[in-house]
Amino acid sequence: MFICLRFVSIAMVTASKCRDGSMVEKTGLVTLIADSLPGMVGYWSRELRCQYANAAYLAWFGRTKEQMRDIRIQDLLGAELFAKNEPYIRAALAGEDQHFERTLVKANGEVGHTWAQYIPHVVDGEVCGFLVLVSDITMLKEQQRELDKAYADLRIAATAFEVPEGILVADADRNVLRVNESFTRITGYTKESVVGQRATALRSSKHPEEFYEALLSRLIATASWAGELWCRHANGDDIPISQTVTAVTDSKGVISNYVSTYIDLSERYALEAERRRQEAVQRAALVREVHHRVKNSLQGVSGLLQRFANNEPQVSPILNHAIGQLKSVATAYGLKSGYGSEQISIEQMACSIAEQVGAVWGVPIHFTTGATPMTGYWVAEEEGVPIALIVNEILVNAVKHSPTDRGDVRVHLSSTGDDQGVMLSITNVPASDAPGQAESGMGYKLIHQLLPNPGARLCSSLVSGLMRVELELTQPVLLIGEKP
Repeated sequence: MFICLRFVSIAMVTASKCRDGSMVEKTGLVTLIADSLPGMVGYWSRELRCQYANAAYLAWFGRTKEQMRDIRIQDLLGAELFAKNEPYIRAALAGEDQHFERTLVKANGEVGHTWAQYIPHVVDGEVCGFLVLVSDITMLKEQQRELDKAYADLRIAATAFEVPEGILVADADRNVLRVNESFTRITGYTKESVVGQRATALRSSKHPEEFYEALLSRLIATASWAGELWCRHANGDDIPISQTVTAVTDSKGVISNYVSTYIDLSERYALEAERRRQEAVQRAALVREVHHRVKNSLQGVSGLLQRFANNEPQVSPILNHAIGQLKSVATAYGLKSGYGSEQISIEQMACSIAEQVGAVWGVPIHFTTGATPMTGYWVAEEEGVPIALIVNEILVNAVKHSPTDRGDVRVHLSSTGDDQGVMLSITNVPASDAPGQAESGMGYKLIHQLLPNPGARLCSSLVSGLMRVELELTQPVLLIGEKP
């Protein structure tokens, strides 16, 4: 366009002498061409007076031909704008082409952006004036701004996409379209292995199908979902993540895409597990100390009662019974403190109570176990003291109802046939006048009050002239497995 305008400017000027100060006559054709151009065309004399302005020039400044004719450029532009353009004008009058951008206010008050050219008109080596060619680039500037904004938005989006959080973009059918580097780091999936696949491949078996159905329903209803869940890692493991899912809709409100963010919670979960472990260790230490102090207190009380019983033979049977109960409870707490857990070894409990009952009553009690090791059987925490008291009462009952000359008692601990329980058998030779042992008296009532149900069963019988009492323990009273 600028070449054409320059051609027009040349056609507008004849070979008349510049020193006359006369402006060349403009033909109708040249005027028609100039007025048809979208850009502004004008000619200014060396004295900076307008000699020609096309229709676009007139429209921009809101002037008529008569108003523009011979007007001073200072008066047209105003003092401020003239000051800005004066260096370019002086350079043009010195014979140098000028090019520059300018922001102008139109006659209607609108702000426009222009690209201006000042082209010297030289005749016989003398500058007679200069041609002004101005193109309105307002639309181009607006387009440039939009492009710059779009480019900036793209850069922002690209920067936002490469954040520490994993990002997955899927279509409406939940087919993966794009993932960022953080996603591959968190999940272990490469971009090549996951793009084009269904996002459902990341689901963990830790969650039932109903969980994901509820998630999708919430997402469709509210366009978003956020929460913590398990995600299937590329190596097959399940990892804890914090996930947000946002539904993107088109102009009609139809879901077109899903955008998910992933935050790896593995470190947080590990720290939480370690914190719980340390708390458990501290609690276990505190519990052991409490159990130890309870045991020592009970042993102190039983010691005092033992001294009193030794000095008062007439009440020693009653006191011995009470001492046995205290020692049995002390045994339970002592085993808890020794094992560092709330559970108690049934073998250690039965053996310890048998030894102390024999010592208190002065009767030999023989303790044996079956062929199967009894190290994997434990009494539950809440049943430790009741079971200890039950075993004590059975043993005391056996001792009290045995003849003095054959008062030895035998205790045998073994696993049941299915290895799902244990059987504690107490056998003695009953006195000829002994009532049904473990079936009458205060000891019998206490036993049945303390007997857990379910998980414990007690029965007695005469076998080959021997009285046998059997205490069977199963779950939930009995715990089976490794040391708690």
